Amino acid sequence: MTDKNIHPDQLYIDGLLQNNSNIIQSIYKKFAPKVKSYIRTNSGDDDQAQDVIQEVLKLSFVTKTMEEVAEKLNVTYGYVRKKKSLCTGQLTEMIQQSNRYKSLKY
Repeated sequence: MTDKNIHPDQLYIDGLLQNNSNIIQSIYKKFAPKVKSYIRTNSGDDDQAQDVIQEVLKLSFVTKTMEEVAEKLNVTYGYVRKKKSLCTGQLTEMIQQSNRYKSLKY
């Protein structure tokens, strides 16, 4: 694969794998405002949003399975699977409703 074919987000994946603090900071700057907005919209506050962001970044380094995610969050495996399913469905719906998605040609 040439550099021209590498997805731009590969930089984030490589940076996380290498524990690159500059990449982690850029991930935070790019995505934290969206996460905070989503959590505030759903009855959360800035402190809760910050906790979620930190936990996700920590889990991205050490967690390999859904079972481990459930254990780290102190919830059941079924709960984690259900939430993942709901998030995936919600994300899919949001994507399908976006004008950019609708403008794509199949």
